[in-house]
Amino acid sequence: MKSSKKRKARRRRMLFLMTVLLGATAGAYAVCAQQYTAKFIPGTVVNGVNISDQTAEEVERDLSEKAGAYQLTLHFSDEKSETLTADSMGYRYVSDGSIGRLLSVQKPYTWLRGLLGKTTETTADVTYSYDTDKLAAALAALPESQAENVTAPTDATMKINDSSQAEIVPETDGNALDQDKLLSIVEQAISSGETEIGSDALSDAYVRPSVTSDNEELKSAVNDLNSYLTMKITFPMSDGSENVLDGSTIRNWLSDSPDHAGWYTMDETHLRDGVTAYIADLAGKDDVGRSTTVFHSTNYGDVSVPIGATWGHALDQASMVDAVMAAFDSRTSGTQELIYSWKEADPTSIGNTYIEVDIASQRVYYYRDGELEFSTDCVTGTETNDSRRTPSGVYSVLSRMKDHTMRGSYGTAYCRYAVVFSSTGLYFHDASWRDSFGGDTYLNSGSHGCVNLSYDAAKYLYQNVDTGTPVVIFRPDT
Repeated sequence: MKSSKKRKARRRRMLFLMTVLLGATAGAYAVCAQQYTAKFIPGTVVNGVNISDQTAEEVERDLSEKAGAYQLTLHFSDEKSETLTADSMGYRYVSDGSIGRLLSVQKPYTWLRGLLGKTTETTADVTYSYDTDKLAAALAALPESQAENVTAPTDATMKINDSSQAEIVPETDGNALDQDKLLSIVEQAISSGETEIGSDALSDAYVRPSVTSDNEELKSAVNDLNSYLTMKITFPMSDGSENVLDGSTIRNWLSDSPDHAGWYTMDETHLRDGVTAYIADLAGKDDVGRSTTVFHSTNYGDVSVPIGATWGHALDQASMVDAVMAAFDSRTSGTQELIYSWKEADPTSIGNTYIEVDIASQRVYYYRDGELEFSTDCVTGTETNDSRRTPSGVYSVLSRMKDHTMRGSYGTAYCRYAVVFSSTGLYFHDASWRDSFGGDTYLNSGSHGCVNLSYDAAKYLYQNVDTGTPVVIFRPDT
């Protein structure tokens, strides 16, 4: 009985001790749990970061420090890299209460599980911000953005090469950055939390040529130009030579394109102006309007002698321009015959029988059928007196007279033989009042225009020269 009481008393003490122990343990657990109302329980992982035993303020301080250390490295196509710092971008952590809310909903009494190695993973919408204006300014301040380091891209254009053919000049990429596109790419990287942007990703930030070599409009324009520049029009000239119009001249008639810098075009008005100038130049080379004829003299070879009439030819320039423009319209090469507005042959027909008067030599020659039959000295009109000098020209024997009295401003003069070669009263006649003929007498003491001869010479012409025989009078220096 006594023993039974002792056992009961012992059980009561054990129960009491256990109750006390359990109470103490529960109290201690509760005390520990209480502290985790202000900080995260062990094993708490937010967005992959272990924040065990940290208060919300400590976590946010860490997040702010992490934001301050953020850097973003840009790798450019020239193998250079530039790094943007958080400060240069105005990059920072923005506390929006999300960490505090995570703490407020955690279950403090589960702290022991974390202590025993149980991990509690969760996510939070952690907010970072940056200053767009500061970021844009930082990008604009990069060496790659400075004018002295920038080579702008160039569009594909065209040129006329040394062979007078149009060809495409390829585009160049350059290294100019489009600041708006660069900003957009960097903003996307920042939003994604990236720390590097590769050169491939940055390639879209470069300013690209707007026209490339494979541009169909450009290729078509070059082909059209070459359809003009490959043309060749040959003009047979009246002297037997040829004048050739080809790309070396046509290239000068191209115009700058009004729509594309560095492009050329064939403007019809400009083309017609060029053709008009070309035909005018052609006319300058081919047109002949002469009032002289070429005479093969005894002493001076070929000389020019005035004939008192106009002969030759002139291009019909308007018709020539229209003909060439038609060839350009159809892109037709070939030979273009000259079109004349008038064409007259040399009316002079001296033949092989004629009288030649060489004023400079003061000689008269008579040719019959190409053979020299007779020659003599003479005295022609006074050279220093315009009203008395014998005029150059091509005349013909009009009549012959014997024992003739001449009348003029000098009064009267008698001659035995006279051969008339001009209706204005110019004769070959004997001049008995002269002692000599030839030399330089004619310069100051010549006749009044007639050709003075010795008695024998005048008689020879009177007896041997037929009416209608050409008379050629010339000065070799005119």
